[in-house]
Amino acid sequence: MWVMGAERSRNHAATPDEVKQMQALLKQCLDAGSIGMSGSWVDIDHERHPVPARLAEHSELEALCETLGENNAILQMVPEFWDADILRVRIDQLADISRKYNISTTFSPLFDSNAWPNLVYLAMDRIRLQSAHGARVTPQMQIRPIDLSFDLTQPNSTFATLPGWWAATILPVAEKREKLKDPELRKSLCTQLESFMQPIGLQIDFRDAYVKRMGKPDAKLMNRSMRDIAAERNCHFGEAIIDLALEHDFDISFGLDAIGHNNSPKIGQLMLDPLVGLGAGDGGAHVSNFATYGDTSLLFSEYVRKQHSLSLEYAVRKLTHDIAVVWNVKSRGLLRPGFAADVVIFDANTMDRGVEIPVDDLPASGWRYVRRNAGVKQVIVNGALAYDVDAGYSDKKAGAITERVAV
Repeated sequence: MWVMGAERSRNHAATPDEVKQMQALLKQCLDAGSIGMSGSWVDIDHERHPVPARLAEHSELEALCETLGENNAILQMVPEFWDADILRVRIDQLADISRKYNISTTFSPLFDSNAWPNLVYLAMDRIRLQSAHGARVTPQMQIRPIDLSFDLTQPNSTFATLPGWWAATILPVAEKREKLKDPELRKSLCTQLESFMQPIGLQIDFRDAYVKRMGKPDAKLMNRSMRDIAAERNCHFGEAIIDLALEHDFDISFGLDAIGHNNSPKIGQLMLDPLVGLGAGDGGAHVSNFATYGDTSLLFSEYVRKQHSLSLEYAVRKLTHDIAVVWNVKSRGLLRPGFAADVVIFDANTMDRGVEIPVDDLPASGWRYVRRNAGVKQVIVNGALAYDVDAGYSDKKAGAITERVAV
């Protein structure tokens, strides 16, 4: 997009000269310390257009991977993770790229879908096959289940297969307010919630949606389900969602918890596989939908202490050494002379993540969800104390850009 501009990147394939410019820009980023390049085969932008990576010709991706190979850098992609057939094709593509350009590749997420229970096993079979033939393709399995928040201010993935709701939420606020009062539209929207195709392998029942955040919190409504509120108001649960949004001028959000990737015993066994990496953070892309904070803490509370899927030592290794290896990070991931003194001191018996909390600390009256940690005592970065549970954060800035390992 930087090279082609927003409009052209949405409508045209890159010319050979533009591809060369992209390669030069990527090289500049890698020289400045970037660890690699990421892209997506599924995402949309803020205006609901496919991101440029989805429209790029394969030759463009290969050219950029050639640059990654020349600089020992990694490629990360988001594939159609909910469809086993397409996912295996994407794994094959990443494997071909890995062998051709001698690079590590990774994709996010490896998602356990209740709608397609053997999907993860089919994907892992393909990864083992490609690994046996020299490819480096690491799936990132997220630690947390899928929790989503939604509101009626804009469309989101919750409404991906509900065209009426998508169309209503995309309207300007004044028009939306009037449309949602129309009896016929309300009836149609409620009917859609009764039976619909589940999006991306999730299992959603809007009766279970609950009031998660309010601009002006009301104890009589917070954390109550639409099933409960609809019964109290003697209305359809869809109407409860609409009416609450209108009553609070759309400054209200609803939660749906554990609607996918929620079979902890199964996921714990998959995490044991040395070919499976831990990850699936989103870099803050969905801060008003869910908080990815606390995934590492959840690994210890859920999969070490509760499920006994991983030993404490193996969990630490998966979060440190193994990640450094996958991402080609030099002098990280081990406590060894000459390596960076990056250390987390924690209580293995209490390490856990807190509940999601909405905080209003973003610019322009923006807000996000965060989680507080339990069990971390100290964090040391490059030998300097960065955090202490009693003293809080220090003013030390000892972090440094990591180097890539030559493959």
